[in-house]
Amino acid sequence: MGRRFCKYQGCSHSAGHNPCKMHRFPADEEKATRWMRSCNLPGVYRNLAANSFVCSCHFEGGSGPSIEAPDPLPVNALQVSEISGFVLNGLST
Repeated sequence: MGRRFCKYQGCSHSAGHNPCKMHRFPADEEKATRWMRSCNLPGVYRNLAANSFVCSCHFEGGSGPSIEAPDPLPVNALQVSEISGFVLNGLST
């Protein structure tokens, strides 16, 4: 398997190079479509690669999906400068 990269708009995190964890997009089309909207990814679910990930930094609390917050925070909820800057949800980038 190749290196895992975060698909969230403006994020350059990859597995092993950042303190966050990678979370695979859900197999369920409805959930994956919500994640795509949150990440500001154009297109449709069927075009999503099977090995697409979002890092934990983009979830409420910075630790990944939970029962209370199963989807990533929408891109418009965070400023892009926060995503590509030095600190995101308390983690250094």
